[in-house]
Amino acid sequence: LLRFLFFCRESHIKCCLTLGRGRPGYVASNSASRSTTVMGDPKMRLDLYRTIGHAASQYTDGGKLSWPLPLPAVHHALLTSNLSCEPLPKTSKDAAPERWICDSFVAALSKATQDLDIVAKLTWKQSVPLSLRDARLFVLALLRMPKKDQTKVLSRFVDSFHTAVGRDLLNRTCTEEESKERAASSEFLARIVTLVVASVDSVRAGRHLLDILSSQTGSDHYLLPSLHCATLDDEDDWYRREKSFMGLFSDWEAPGVPVPNVIDGTEPLTKAATTKLITTFLTLFAAAFRTAKDDRCHLLFSTWNALADCSAWDSSALVGSSGTAGDDDISAKYARQLIGIREDMCAIHRRIIGSSDSVSETMLSRGLVKKGNSSRYVGMSASDILKTGMKSALEAVDEMVASLLEEEGLASPSSTSSSAAFAAYEAVAVYVSFLISLHTKSEKRVASYFGVNSEHAARRRKGSGMSDSVEEGGISSDESECDEDDEDDARTIALSRLHDACNVLGAAPIHPDWLDTSVRVQAGISPSVAADAAKSALCSLTKLANAARIGYEKSLQEALALSSCSNGQASSGALLDPALKLRIYNSIWKTYSDSVEKESKINALADTIGVDSALLSLIGTMDCNNKDGAREAWCPNSARRIRGAMQESGPALEGWESSNGEQRATGEWELLLSDTLLGACTSIEVPKDKVLTGTHHGSTNSESVRAALVKAERWHRVVLSCADALVPCTALLRLGLNRGRGR
Repeated sequence: LLRFLFFCRESHIKCCLTLGRGRPGYVASNSASRSTTVMGDPKMRLDLYRTIGHAASQYTDGGKLSWPLPLPAVHHALLTSNLSCEPLPKTSKDAAPERWICDSFVAALSKATQDLDIVAKLTWKQSVPLSLRDARLFVLALLRMPKKDQTKVLSRFVDSFHTAVGRDLLNRTCTEEESKERAASSEFLARIVTLVVASVDSVRAGRHLLDILSSQTGSDHYLLPSLHCATLDDEDDWYRREKSFMGLFSDWEAPGVPVPNVIDGTEPLTKAATTKLITTFLTLFAAAFRTAKDDRCHLLFSTWNALADCSAWDSSALVGSSGTAGDDDISAKYARQLIGIREDMCAIHRRIIGSSDSVSETMLSRGLVKKGNSSRYVGMSASDILKTGMKSALEAVDEMVASLLEEEGLASPSSTSSSAAFAAYEAVAVYVSFLISLHTKSEKRVASYFGVNSEHAARRRKGSGMSDSVEEGGISSDESECDEDDEDDARTIALSRLHDACNVLGAAPIHPDWLDTSVRVQAGISPSVAADAAKSALCSLTKLANAARIGYEKSLQEALALSSCSNGQASSGALLDPALKLRIYNSIWKTYSDSVEKESKINALADTIGVDSALLSLIGTMDCNNKDGAREAWCPNSARRIRGAMQESGPALEGWESSNGEQRATGEWELLLSDTLLGACTSIEVPKDKVLTGTHHGSTNSESVRAALVKAERWHRVVLSCADALVPCTALLRLGLNRGRGR
């Protein structure tokens, strides 16, 4: 039966593709046969599209939406194949069918965002609202229209989306009891964000993208039927192409629009509309921190990537926008600070190091080149750039520390409760270590320390029977390919050895964590100035780390105070002090954690200090239960402008779990910055056989205990981020005190 369903589904889709094209295969736009219409004149096509849309809408949502979300696969195959092979419309009248699709699509999205309950009901196993193929259909229809119509559709799209986000719809639907439905809603908004960005850049690129996009409409791009039961809580099926896409072209995991051979260059939005869209993204980015643990950071990284594209549109609006929420909104404040740190980091990297050759050309990279360097660092020398950057970074750290310590060594509740604030604390430590690393430069690359040098590679080729002699006519293609393979192998070997060294040492034994004799101070910076910068950074980071440690201990004390022993309260009144409980726990936990009778000893300790034994187990093994999946899904493609040696290796390192030391040594600073967002999805998992009880509020206190543990884990991440940043600072201080001579 399953094979029969597969065969019928595939045959049905292939039949619809053939009918829509009027021929078995796709025909390029420059082909002479594209001059003949397949489905008749524009009026006939419009009637056909309306019939399909209305029929499909009745099937999927009972006719509630003006356009079906999602569009069934067979209807989608018929429409996309027809759009990809019909002659391009020359006037607005000829483009009436495409305009109807786009207008109906925008109206359906607008209504769905007004009532996100519709989205949760439409989230099926094999069909999701606004799937990848739905988004591609919209852009395909959009690109076929004249420029004037494209601008009108995009302006209407931006206006409706801005209005929806302005209603603070995530707060309105965010309830802990409906986390699965909330995840479906935030994922839906993430897909809208991806679609808006892709639409704007596609219109700017022009109709020459049509052939690239039309190549993604074959039968291979449709899911086969499944007998799996449709549920919202399938933990193994959360990351897949149709619902988790970050791009609309061949690589659905990578954001960005490819650059066609010819770019129209038409601005798709007015300056006012662009500012409105950037404001919308900033508002959603701040709100995404609240839903990150439910949707595994999908909306968070979608808006993070979208705001990276905005830097090529209007960087002044990106950094200077105040967002829909006011400055009194603590989450919005720190969210904008995160974006500002990334913009400064990328601008400084481009001014001092330059653009990476490994960055694939997209509309983002093309836009940045066209716009030029419009940051505040234009015309400044490397030394002046670093002085300015260090001054602003350390001022930000000192401001954070002052706000954290203003109330008895613990941050005020309004700031510590913000997930965006924790991410900003981590990010500023990464930013300081980035600036410190630029005070020096190494004459060697990673491969020079750990890799196979070119002479050894040549001997290996000769020993394997390949001749090293070359005719005067040039290098043969076979030998050139061998050289490239050897370089890739050498790079992979070097990164593998670096990985092993970092695991053993806890840091990289090369620049910027260890400065040897091949390292020189940046031109225009004296060793004494470098040492002063390192001392200032060490002082500020130490203060931030201490403030985070206080927050960590206070959060654990809060959890201990909320917890009670399952066998009754402890008899000693002194042990009612949570600070004393924490000190006793810290003094003997390591002894218990490696013991054979670990569980019985934990129970005895819990009885002694009067807390829940389940809580003690969680404190000892506390970690985010979905962090690794989110990192693997979103982080690899989040570095859009700074790409280091690890990303140059590409597929050779897929599945590689790199440490912070490796990323610093290979120059993956944007990846390090993206990693600070992952703390937002921290969720402490409590085993089902262990129930955390409360002293005062019964079973409801277990949620308060979990919240305190999550906060403790976030503080722990800040401490670790500061500790990592101290490593290159210490190395620079030693180099500066040694008059610029490495060891």
